[in-house]
Amino acid sequence: MKKAKGHSTSSGVIKASAVVLLIGLLSACGQSLDSALMEVGRCYKAGNHLQDETLRLAAGAEMERLLAQKRDAFKGSTVSATMHYFAPINEQLNHEIFPQGRSTPLDHSLKLLRKWQQSSYCQGLIEKSLRVK
Repeated sequence: MKKAKGHSTSSGVIKASAVVLLIGLLSACGQSLDSALMEVGRCYKAGNHLQDETLRLAAGAEMERLLAQKRDAFKGSTVSATMHYFAPINEQLNHEIFPQGRSTPLDHSLKLLRKWQQSSYCQGLIEKSLRVK
């Protein structure tokens, strides 16, 4: 194998390793941010469906903060790109609330939404929003 002048195979391996490491770090950041968006999305859905305005507003503010981090992490994006990113998360949350679609018993959905509403995470969002005011 002929080497190009001034290049070594070891520098190519180092560059490739750096790229793999960077991709891994970005993936790890994305996973924790995705799980945080799922958690705050549950609070938002609970607040919205149960007409808990305090929870809905607190979760909405936290969601905006997290989505701003996501945009910053990927050098900014448009609102439509952000919504495109959030669409699968929203779909997953809807599937959790209505696993059988329109056939899902209302009791199942209400029980799950109340569980989310009363979670320590959602209650923490409310407390946090009240401290900010």
